[in-house]
Amino acid sequence: MKRRERLVHTSAVIVLITLSLGAAEPLVTGTREFRAVGTNGANETVTAPLLVEGTLRKVGGGTLTVPLSNVFSADGRIEVLDGRLDLTADGTGLTADIPTDVLAKAAFWVDANTNVVVCSTNLVACTTNGEDVVCVTNIFDNAVAQWLDVREPDTLHPRSNTRLEIEAGASLDGGPDPLLYPEFEPSSHWRVEYSLRRNKRAMFYAVAQTNISICGRGTINGHAELFHESTDGGKSWHRKHDQLLTGRNIFLVGCKDVTLDGFTIQSPTGWSMWLLDCDRVSVRGLRIDMDLRFPNGDGIHIGSCRDVTVSDCIVRSSDDSIILRAYQHQLNEPKACERVVIANCVLQSNASAVRIGWTHDYEIKDCRLSNLVIRDSRLGISIFMPSLAGVPNDPPRGPGVPPLPEGDAVRPFGVENVHFSDISMDCRQGPILVSFAPDTKVSRIRNLTFANMTIRSPHYPSFNLRKGDIVSDIVLSNVRFEILPGGKDSFGIRGVDHLTLDRVTFIDQTAEKATK
Repeated sequence: MKRRERLVHTSAVIVLITLSLGAAEPLVTGTREFRAVGTNGANETVTAPLLVEGTLRKVGGGTLTVPLSNVFSADGRIEVLDGRLDLTADGTGLTADIPTDVLAKAAFWVDANTNVVVCSTNLVACTTNGEDVVCVTNIFDNAVAQWLDVREPDTLHPRSNTRLEIEAGASLDGGPDPLLYPEFEPSSHWRVEYSLRRNKRAMFYAVAQTNISICGRGTINGHAELFHESTDGGKSWHRKHDQLLTGRNIFLVGCKDVTLDGFTIQSPTGWSMWLLDCDRVSVRGLRIDMDLRFPNGDGIHIGSCRDVTVSDCIVRSSDDSIILRAYQHQLNEPKACERVVIANCVLQSNASAVRIGWTHDYEIKDCRLSNLVIRDSRLGISIFMPSLAGVPNDPPRGPGVPPLPEGDAVRPFGVENVHFSDISMDCRQGPILVSFAPDTKVSRIRNLTFANMTIRSPHYPSFNLRKGDIVSDIVLSNVRFEILPGGKDSFGIRGVDHLTLDRVTFIDQTAEKATK
């Protein structure tokens, strides 16, 4: 049984992949309906199909025996308040391996009070069709106050005042069927119809929750390889479908007092995480890693959030590693991204190690990024706004997406009081790029500082702005540029009202190499 290999152990939670029960003629039909069984404490055997939705509540002592022939489908749950639940082959005690069609709809069940599944899974010998085989009996024993049902590999929904700990060596693994991750329901907190790339699926998804934590030394594995393919022998890869995959491993919207601490995100099928309109977030000690050939693999994506700290993380991403954005269309009203601190991180990116803003973004202000090592990245720090026509997926357009606002309904982009310091950078292209497409609306770019940096790149920094953009008070202080062979451009400055160069050094490694 392949599923039996997917026990998930944590210090506070033991999760066992088991069954989601249901049938074509349910005894319980509504998602909030309950039916009590075993009230007299006697042993009972289920002789009719169970539930499709709702809850079958085992109360009283004794054993409830459920033949596997009556275990079938979808969204129900069983609560074992007392006694025992046996899943058997035919109601006579003969055990059987769990059918494949049941395993495909498996769920895991957690005791809400103790965060422990009380259960034993025993291998026994039995006879099926005259042949001796090894079978499995699934027994849930002892009193359990409440079982929480989260279908696997389905979206996990962190709730207020909860903490998920993933112990070292444990892994929460994404599955290959994207349809088992339900699309986001309409929400009063954000505009689901504008979800980027029209993707509405995630492994972890929470809206408007408070005091939630995901921590531990284990792994969340999105298994991106299941959703990508190559047509040239592995040289380049593309998604099989933009919507039929979990676009984000972790997606939190409108949440407060969030802690993400210590775990690894491996092979996300899209963005490792998207924090949207959240307050008071601590991200610490994460390791994010992925195949750099797979597209759109962002690291830590912070959008329209307030009071966020990110520290001591190692991010290796196929797309941008650290992203600060301020969304307009996804929220009921534009909100700034502000008061963000990024510190003590190692970044590697096939795009930008640090990206500030994107097309149709609002304001980003009062942020500090310090003590970073950026290694082997394509771009270093980008404040770059492409034209709307060049990015069809962000903001999203297409089937099911309302027309984007136009004219004055789109607020202008702005960056103010953003400071970079104590950074070591190696990149293949532009180390610092500030540039806006002709259709970008800009309110102001003011008070940017780049200090105490050592940069190795074939390219010079570029500040390529337009007349009329209010760009002022940009400071480069104690910055050393080592210009490597292979670059073609020069130090570009255009459209900046007030630029200060203080102890800025350019060392032409190309000339040194030619001399040697």
